[in-house]
Amino acid sequence: MSRKLTNTPATGGPRSWLRRLTTDGLWQKVLWIAVAVIGIAYVVAQFTSENPPSFFIEIVLIQVLYAMSVNILIGYAHLPSFGQAAFFGTGAYAAALTIQGVPLYASLFLAVAVAGILALLLGLLAVRTSGITFANVTLAFGQMLYLIAANTNLVGGENGLLASLPSEVSPQSFWLVIVACVTVGCAVVWWMFRTPAGETILAIRDNPERASSLGISTFRYRLTAFVVAGALAGLAGALYAFATGIVTADTLYWTRSGEPIIMCLLGGSKKFFGPVIGAIALTTLLQQVGQGSTSYLIYVGGILLVVLILLPQGLLSIPARIRQIASRWNGSGPRDSKRAATL
Repeated sequence: MSRKLTNTPATGGPRSWLRRLTTDGLWQKVLWIAVAVIGIAYVVAQFTSENPPSFFIEIVLIQVLYAMSVNILIGYAHLPSFGQAAFFGTGAYAAALTIQGVPLYASLFLAVAVAGILALLLGLLAVRTSGITFANVTLAFGQMLYLIAANTNLVGGENGLLASLPSEVSPQSFWLVIVACVTVGCAVVWWMFRTPAGETILAIRDNPERASSLGISTFRYRLTAFVVAGALAGLAGALYAFATGIVTADTLYWTRSGEPIIMCLLGGSKKFFGPVIGAIALTTLLQQVGQGSTSYLIYVGGILLVVLILLPQGLLSIPARIRQIASRWNGSGPRDSKRAATL
């Protein structure tokens, strides 16, 4: 009788394998292995093939890095930034302006430095606010830079700037640069939130009042997250400039800030792989749907709406949903547990 009255779900049953198959630890290992295998296979394939790397794959990787930078703010630091395109576009312009005088790696480094310094200057003002005020400040700053770039001849105005790669950099070499930069950027985010500073940022996100009462400088840690996110967005912008060969004021427009936010929400903003899955899914969706209709944004919006309603925590919450369904299927769901506790 005592065994029947416990709240512990049954481990047997014909469908209990679903719960074991969808545990978070196993799911994370599968994702790590899949990313590693696919990445290594594709890099090897590009170097053994005479054809240049796929432009679409390059854009997907750049979007992964860009979405990862945004997720530092909205997923980890709880800073809803609507102006991340300011740093994305700044990095793109910095790369285009410097590539003629310095090597490729130096141009990328300068793009990261300029975007990081700009993020520091804006963060000194914006991070003192929170919520919708913070979102409006970042949005206004990004739109200000957009208007400046669109009306300044020094950066090409509405026509933009060319961002041609040096002749000694082959398509395969640039592909390797993209892979290296995206890998390093993702590794920085993974490492950052496994350090005491990163764990402090997460603590501030969960309970800022309690963190402040313990003497933690919430402003300093949030500013750190803001600067790192800005620097990584600048790197993504520089890679985007070289991949497309041109930089225009559109890289600073507010819609460029909205795309990575959707990617994070689509994949799961509180998961490390959330921006990765979201970037791949949204970029692929835009590519496929956009080819068949001029009103593709309506279809894309409808698809995203359905996904976010059914999976509020993003696509990476599918295993949790399967476990929940499997538990109810086996008669060990929340309703049965509550009933057992009252017996």
